[in-house]
Amino acid sequence: MPNKKGNENKANYRRILLLDSILSGGGFHSSKELAKRVEGVSIPTIKRDIASLRDDYNAPVEYSRTNDGYYYTEQTYRLPAVFTDYNGLLATELVWHFITSLKGTAVFNNADNILKELASPVENPFNHFGNPGFDWINNRIINLDDGSEFETENKAWDKIFLSLMQNTALKFDYKGQNDDRFIKRHVQPYQFLQFQNRWQLWCFDIDKKDTRIFNLNRMKNIEMTQEHFKLPFDFDYRKKSNGIFGAYSGDKVYEFKIQFWEEAILPVKEKIWGNNQKIEEQTDGSIILTFSGCQYEPVLTFVLSNGCIAKPLAPKKLVNDWRRNIKIMSDMINE
Repeated sequence: MPNKKGNENKANYRRILLLDSILSGGGFHSSKELAKRVEGVSIPTIKRDIASLRDDYNAPVEYSRTNDGYYYTEQTYRLPAVFTDYNGLLATELVWHFITSLKGTAVFNNADNILKELASPVENPFNHFGNPGFDWINNRIINLDDGSEFETENKAWDKIFLSLMQNTALKFDYKGQNDDRFIKRHVQPYQFLQFQNRWQLWCFDIDKKDTRIFNLNRMKNIEMTQEHFKLPFDFDYRKKSNGIFGAYSGDKVYEFKIQFWEEAILPVKEKIWGNNQKIEEQTDGSIILTFSGCQYEPVLTFVLSNGCIAKPLAPKKLVNDWRRNIKIMSDMINE
């Protein structure tokens, strides 16, 4: 429970926020006027609050002898309301904690600076009225996405963001998984995609005349162009890929049917895997999952990752590829 000193500190912050609200509205305000408007406190208290607003929060507050009143020299300055609420501060700290998965990117650096700036002025005062600090979060809430794969330079992020915002084409060198060299690409960027700690660019490849996905950490020599384009009505990646298997979009829609046993059953039941999903209980305790989707390769990988507790039943292509992979693994054992 908050102690007496803590309650006083909290009341002080409420008054300071009210002062901020009044001063940001413009005009000149005397100590006497402010004392009446801010909880009916004394003039000395108001003067102490004004000094705290100026010295502790760097507010642009000045006193005009000519107009006998306090005023803001910068009308755009405001104290964020998050300063008055511990739960809000906790949420801010949690947001910072989870964006650490973006370390190594311009997004993280900019957000990190802003969130620290928001939280720092009130972290110690709030600790005074019975609430713990936020250091415990680092050891009690764990984000396993550590951002270790990001290698893209900040300038590259800035260029891509600007191109997305302005709808201008990009040029860059790219080395795909099966490429032996970097190839020049010329694209119209549609969306950033983030999945399992990887950032990718969904775009229209001008030379290939088709949509493509490019991993950011495989790009280099990114250049903005002055070529403006208009987004097509169906540019959204989510309209092209009806599955949950990340940044992958195929041209063909498949009707998948997969049987699961034992410990795979509960996780399968807890998710929506694709369109027209259906789960059928079997007499042997297994389940059969059916759904439609276009993410063929990730579905094959998903089935293989479940080992002997998953078996594809359809389509025939999935069954054949699954068998082929199992045979290859079997042959590796016998080598």
